[in-house]
Amino acid sequence: MSTTPNNWYIDEFNTNIMFLAAQTEAPILDAVLMEEMSGRSDFFDQLGIVDGSTDITARNQATTVNNIAHYRRKGSVSAKSVALWLDRIDSLKMAVNPTSAYVRRAAERKLYDSQQAVIDAFTSTAYTGEDGTTSTAYDTTMTVAASGTGLSVAKLRSAKRKLDAKYVPKTDRYVAVTSAQMDNMLGTTEVTSIDYNTVRALVYGEIDTFLGFKFIQTEQLNTTISGGSTRQCPYWHKEGMLFLTGKDKLAPETTIDRLPGNNSLQQIQHFYFIGATRMEEPKVGIIECVES
Repeated sequence: MSTTPNNWYIDEFNTNIMFLAAQTEAPILDAVLMEEMSGRSDFFDQLGIVDGSTDITARNQATTVNNIAHYRRKGSVSAKSVALWLDRIDSLKMAVNPTSAYVRRAAERKLYDSQQAVIDAFTSTAYTGEDGTTSTAYDTTMTVAASGTGLSVAKLRSAKRKLDAKYVPKTDRYVAVTSAQMDNMLGTTEVTSIDYNTVRALVYGEIDTFLGFKFIQTEQLNTTISGGSTRQCPYWHKEGMLFLTGKDKLAPETTIDRLPGNNSLQQIQHFYFIGATRMEEPKVGIIECVES
């Protein structure tokens, strides 16, 4: 009887790459304005309202010229890169070629960064004026305070009232929430009861639209203090936010090259230009929500 068959035992490995859970979408980008730019910065002219009118009380009355305000907002982008190396030694020892998987993960990182750029721009400084050097701060009067609670119908009503008071169109309104705020709402009678809502939210365990706001769920939302428990949930009209991409004139976004100086290893690089800005303060606000 042979005593060494174990020398022929093998370890078998699946040749399919399994992707661990990660963010693969950027839904906020579908709810904002989008522009492509190719210069150092881009400017967007805006027109305000006429500041008044003139009563005509007599024939041949002299014309009174009324004023209308002209504004300009500046947008810019920053360069970002994801570079992944695959050494020839590593490739030799792998069961599969991970190149396409690397390309996919790099593209997903761009989506994450793009959405984060918009999220940060909700409350960051915007730049206005003829040459785009005037700093314009987020309007804190558009904030719905935390008041020690999570997301509620009362807070959404307050956000709605703030937009309504600024004559913001009732279409194309959005609110971004995390799973914690979605859970708050699913525990609210007004949302889940058929008596209040024609769409029963608990059937699917999610909320699509309520009080005119389309809900977008993402776990990327910022907190008021780093590591804190108060979440900043933006609400906005689509025209209130702008996402910008830059046009690369040298090469495609994704390149796969050999690097001679590193033993011709393979480099997968995803190079992109992204930026975002708030376009109009009355169309953007924050609902502060405590997470427990």
